[in-house]
Amino acid sequence: MIHALFAEIANNGLLISGILGFAALSFIALFFLNRTKENVRKKLLWIYLHLVFLFAPLLFVVFYWTCKTILLNCLQKALLWTVPASVPITFLGGFFVVPYIYRKMHAAKVVRSKEIAAFIRKYSSFLSLKKAPKVYYLDTAKPIAHTFTNLIPGIFISVGMFESLNRKELEAVLLHELYHIRSRSSFLKFSTLFVRMFSPIARFSVTYKELSDEEQNADQFAVRMQKTKKFLKSAKKKLEEFK
Repeated sequence: MIHALFAEIANNGLLISGILGFAALSFIALFFLNRTKENVRKKLLWIYLHLVFLFAPLLFVVFYWTCKTILLNCLQKALLWTVPASVPITFLGGFFVVPYIYRKMHAAKVVRSKEIAAFIRKYSSFLSLKKAPKVYYLDTAKPIAHTFTNLIPGIFISVGMFESLNRKELEAVLLHELYHIRSRSSFLKFSTLFVRMFSPIARFSVTYKELSDEEQNADQFAVRMQKTKKFLKSAKKKLEEFK
């Protein structure tokens, strides 16, 4: 298969030009990804442009590869299609299926507290979120708080955390998580893992440093809204003691 493929490429100037052009665009996207520091939306744009341009040469080659015999070229050509096809399948699974499975595994239930709902609506409006996210209980004593920012963003907080924190400490955690939803931090984390999984180049050049910066930004937002570090600090202290 490899010999036939290289022979096809070597005799087709259009294929060579396409491969080199898409490869250059892939490197350019990666360059701008590493240059973008705080704008999460731009980072996401460069991540997925990098992946598109990275796999475009393979699609380009497979599309133009002449299928001469069913048992040789045609079968091998069909197998090559599975490589780029695995990328969107993995993405869709991670983006849509994993959050659903996560909710089912942890028996997540919507928090019905009117006070919490009003608090979420207030600061969702402040952050200009199109829709206030739902808050879910996670049926575990382990203190957990995080978000999923797919099509239906949600904040997940464990029963153990609800029981450990007082009202102001819980509000500090909710503010922290609301900021993550506004900045789509969990989607950035997923996308960073995704691009490192499928791109050998990104594996060595794309880091998780920006995610720690997002944590600091989320902390600063909670402190700014509460006008004190007291409640966020005490909430983190309780969580550390639990560990």
